[in-house]
Amino acid sequence: MQSLLPVGSSTAEELLEGLIEGTLLVKDTLAADGSFMIPYLLKLALRQQYKVIFVTVQESLAHWQTLLRKLGVNLASYLASQQVAHISLLAADTPAWDTPAEPERLRQLYYQIIEVALPKADGADLTEPLLLLFDNLSVLACMQPESVLWTSFVYYCRTLGAHRQGSFCFAALAHEDIEADWPWLHLLEHHSQLVVQIDGLESGQSADITGRVEVMRRDVLDAMNPAYRDADRTEQYPLLLSVDQQSAGPDRRWYCYKLGEQAVTVFRQPGPS
Repeated sequence: MQSLLPVGSSTAEELLEGLIEGTLLVKDTLAADGSFMIPYLLKLALRQQYKVIFVTVQESLAHWQTLLRKLGVNLASYLASQQVAHISLLAADTPAWDTPAEPERLRQLYYQIIEVALPKADGADLTEPLLLLFDNLSVLACMQPESVLWTSFVYYCRTLGAHRQGSFCFAALAHEDIEADWPWLHLLEHHSQLVVQIDGLESGQSADITGRVEVMRRDVLDAMNPAYRDADRTEQYPLLLSVDQQSAGPDRRWYCYKLGEQAVTVFRQPGPS
């Protein structure tokens, strides 16, 4: 194995590079769980005074509260102050989602998101930064076999910031090894400013290292970016890159990580030559 360069006392939060804007995709596999990034995303957004719409599909709110408590974040207080709005799609909370998929349910979910993101009340503040976070898009996609409707839903969620004045981030975890998801997942990655790829070790877990992480940052400018919302520029959607930006390619960094009882420790790893 290549030598590891410890990132001081860094944890998984540093992998995000302070970026909570645009589209942020965490990709993992069924064998290498990347859900440990979700609490760090929430912590970073709350520290930056973002309002958060947290859609849970895979795990209960209590599960995330426990993990955030280990990071020093009291999620209950943010829920009480309405800085975090929680939408649960777990069968125990929303029995209708445990039955065969119906298009109307996906529309209802989008309307729930809209009610929080674009409130109709007079004087509603649309300038505060907003994070729309899904704990597992792949699980939700399995409930919606209608591909056109699903792709439209992801698009409308991803571009929700075009209707607001403040910073907006659409963030989600998805499994890259579900072949049926590849069309919409590849499209989502194409529009992502930051992609965090979680992989296991080829030799399996070791005592010191749990897995590997590749962080890819791309200069993708689309309708969600406040600087590119005027009519002339949004006509050029989806990509607004200069020739230099296109030739430069994405910025890639490689790490190894170790899952701990209280936090995730990150080690910088030299990239491939």
